[in-house]
Amino acid sequence: MKKYYGWDSLSTFMALCSIVPLSSIYTICLSIVIWILILLRTFSKNKIARAFEKQTFTAKLKQLGGKLMTKTQPNGIKYRYFTCPACKARLRVPRGKGKIKLTCNKCGNKFEKKS
Repeated sequence: MKKYYGWDSLSTFMALCSIVPLSSIYTICLSIVIWILILLRTFSKNKIARAFEKQTFTAKLKQLGGKLMTKTQPNGIKYRYFTCPACKARLRVPRGKGKIKLTCNKCGNKFEKKS
């Protein structure tokens, strides 16, 4: 298996997406096609292309979930991260403070968000 790409997070995501209610012939066919793609990716020898696919997938996933991303610090405080609409800088705000006015440290832009 050293010469093959193997299983990665994109394969896991595709496998989870293929588990849909198999109520019609279309969803069954879609599930089969997804599993064929998973097997082709797993046993592919073109590791560079598969790594690029995974990198693109993780970038899109971060872009999609970046506004809702939360992290917990060792002291137990959860933070929510926002992106400044003007300069795209990341701002960290404690969760649960309600509607607050944010001021970007980089450009000085002011905007309101719900933490």
